[in-house]
Amino acid sequence: MFIAILAWAPFPFGSNRGWSWSLICLLIVLCWLVWLASVWARPHKIADLVSRTWIPVLLAVLALGWSALQVASFVPQGWAHPLWQLAADTLGHAVPATISISPWRTTTESMKLLTYAMALWLAFAHAVRPDKARTLLISLVVIGVCYAFYAFVLASFGISQLNIVYGGSGAGRDIAGPFVNHNSFATYAGLATLCASALLVEAGWSSITIRHGGRRLLLSVVQYLFGRGIPYLLFSVVAISAVIATGSRAGTFSTAGALLVLLMIGGGFALRQTKPRWISTVGLGLFAAVAILFVMNGDVLARRLNDIGAAGVRDDTRLMLWHAALRMIHDAPILGLGLGTYERAYPMYSDTMLPLFMDKAHNDYLELAAGWGLPASLLWLGAIIVFVAMCVRALQRRHRDRLYPIVAIGATVLVGLHSLFDFSLQMPAISLTYATLLGMGVAQSFSTRAVAVNARTEAVINKSITRFVALLPAIVVAGLAGPRFVSGLAQEAAAPVTTRMLTNTPLALKFYTNASELLSHTSHADGEAQILRAEAMALVEARSSDVYPVLETGLERSPASARGWLIFSGLTRSTNPAQAYAAYSLGTLIAPREYYLIVPRVMAGAPLWNRLSERERQLLVADTRQVLNDINLSSALHRVLTVEGGAALVTRAYAGHPEALRGLNRAMARQRLGI
Repeated sequence: MFIAILAWAPFPFGSNRGWSWSLICLLIVLCWLVWLASVWARPHKIADLVSRTWIPVLLAVLALGWSALQVASFVPQGWAHPLWQLAADTLGHAVPATISISPWRTTTESMKLLTYAMALWLAFAHAVRPDKARTLLISLVVIGVCYAFYAFVLASFGISQLNIVYGGSGAGRDIAGPFVNHNSFATYAGLATLCASALLVEAGWSSITIRHGGRRLLLSVVQYLFGRGIPYLLFSVVAISAVIATGSRAGTFSTAGALLVLLMIGGGFALRQTKPRWISTVGLGLFAAVAILFVMNGDVLARRLNDIGAAGVRDDTRLMLWHAALRMIHDAPILGLGLGTYERAYPMYSDTMLPLFMDKAHNDYLELAAGWGLPASLLWLGAIIVFVAMCVRALQRRHRDRLYPIVAIGATVLVGLHSLFDFSLQMPAISLTYATLLGMGVAQSFSTRAVAVNARTEAVINKSITRFVALLPAIVVAGLAGPRFVSGLAQEAAAPVTTRMLTNTPLALKFYTNASELLSHTSHADGEAQILRAEAMALVEARSSDVYPVLETGLERSPASARGWLIFSGLTRSTNPAQAYAAYSLGTLIAPREYYLIVPRVMAGAPLWNRLSERERQLLVADTRQVLNDINLSSALHRVLTVEGGAALVTRAYAGHPEALRGLNRAMARQRLGI
């Protein structure tokens, strides 16, 4: 069952959708319950496994415990983010305040991290026996290679999985397989490459003759590669070809770095066993294979490297995202802004306007620290480091089955390097695969003799407490994942409409009606979904009395939604102008440079002109000029002119340019006359 989950996880876009990651969580819970049933009568086995890993387990539990505090409303008032008080002042009533600016997102990310920890534990418990560890490793290789082959098939037809699921045509130049992002697929294929390469080298360790001259060496290499080693060779070639073909610079170099670490570890064992030729043989073979595959599949990667040479090594977009994350850490170094809230917090820290949704920091370490706070982030990373240290120690103490700790170390190097530049570990399929490899490595870091149950452990443990503690993670994850699965399905069905709503693309009224109906099935605790539902209702001109409670519920749970406050401003403008102005001010305060909020800001601000401060007026005129001059926004001009105060605002934006204003008037007249 566990292997089936690992096989399914990459297919629905890396399980990076609300419904798909919730489904993965529920499946892991089911697998956990099956494992728990197998040891229910022998709880001492659970305690014995914990006794070997209690330090990283404790660190992880402390980190996840902080997540629980981040969404708790009973924390001291001084710990809560100031945004909650601003929301309460604007809504006119008290709002439960938390450390996190988006409790739903923080709880969701905590659920996912707990699921990965459960997957690591399942791999750890399953792979204690070397034969089961080998089955698990080979299964991961086969799964990874199948997806690599699938990626090449899609590329040969010039399509992507996005085209198949959502329609459209053209896959671009990136090979991404079942993932949306080619960098994420590069990481996944890189993990498959590590596993396949390790199996290839391990099997050849005893099959290739080293000490009887170069001719004998070459003959034994050929015999091995085209005999016993051919499955592993083919797996390695397909997997590493997929990595190169993605064109991911960070993914390719992270995989190369991980392979180099594996080569260095293998070289150390070869020197210890007086097999110096083994190092040169494997090294030259690896270099030759990568060079040949690069020539065959590396055209996209070569173009990207050339782009670096032409434009320099700076990546201004990533630097901008990193600087924003650093400012978040500076503002809340201990408490954090809430795990998983980077996308919500980014507009408050952005200093540049770009026509993009910035949902990731492209550096997992900075994003983790910005959301979780430095102490909790260090606890979680510390747990991983301790697990890796166990694998390193195993290389010195164990004489058999070193393959699994070596693969775990290599996988950590790969995802660790790539996490400096991208967000692959935020793809559930990749984190699940990595957790499995790490758990498998830790399981094989203990000697066979250490697997026997400690009699003293069996004597002192409380069986009921042990069973309850082991059952608790499944209860927590199941309780969180169930509602999120239902909400995720509803949001996935409404996504074609909500995506266009977020980019201010007009649609027929029937689409908004359908979206509002679908979003009515989402959880009321998901404030962002409720805000989208309220917007869809407002677009079909539903009664304000129907829209208001939905929107208010959303803002009470997601006060960092600038879009929600701008909608609230428009909704209350006629009944409570003062509250409408407060909502507008809060929306512009939260996201003054959000590109896709330019039109909503203009639509909400134009009727409130007389209430705006001088700075707010300047920003509003600048937004209006952006609407007039940006070809992607100019289609909204008609809507701006029809709103109260819109025509006067456009006139102010054209101040000092009377000829341009006359040209606009002529163009609008021709449009009305159909000329």
